[in-house]
Amino acid sequence: MSVELNGDSHKKCVQSCEDAPELKDENQSGTAEVMSVASGGESRLVGDCTAFCDEEFQFYCFPGDSSVVVRDRGSVRIADLQVGDAVLALRSQGPEADGQW
Repeated sequence: MSVELNGDSHKKCVQSCEDAPELKDENQSGTAEVMSVASGGESRLVGDCTAFCDEEFQFYCFPGDSSVVVRDRGSVRIADLQVGDAVLALRSQGPEADGQW
């Protein structure tokens, strides 16, 4: 069995697990139904799927739809950042906290 997941964000990935007809008990029949029930049924399948989403998105600090301020471009989604973009960052203390980009 394969399930197509939305990889745009963790939330969308989990939602696609919850909506996947392939993981629903009512869509199982015969041997597949018996095996599904024996292994925990729909809740186990959806749980395994959402655990996959958790694993895939755990290393991201910010979702791709977050935005940052980029020099000469203004507000930009993190997903649209380019190598070499100067991103505004604020340091609240220390000798480097002089307001430079």
